[in-house]
Amino acid sequence: MQDNRRKEPRFVVTGIALYTPDGRKLLGEVLNLSSGGMLLLSKEYIPPGQQLKLQMRFPPLLIDQEDIEIDVYVVWSDEDEDGHFKTGMLIEPRPGQVSLFERAINILGE
Repeated sequence: MQDNRRKEPRFVVTGIALYTPDGRKLLGEVLNLSSGGMLLLSKEYIPPGQQLKLQMRFPPLLIDQEDIEIDVYVVWSDEDEDGHFKTGMLIEPRPGQVSLFERAINILGE
């Protein structure tokens, strides 16, 4: 079981996806989000300890551009009973991204 050391609460969201840096390959769906981290559901195993640049795709009309580049650090990844992987990631927000994540949580949060 993972030790919960989150600095901010996570909120369940729908409609946000993560893609490879070129935006062509879907990595998975964001299940929950905060300004400092997220939980990704993916068909692929993403090894912990990696620092990655990824594309976060928002639903149309949420922001001026649908995709933004984000920097993440993979903390953990566990396979679920359906053969998918739940992956915990820390987000290293760039200027202006924290307010964008907060807006996404307010609009897309359940």
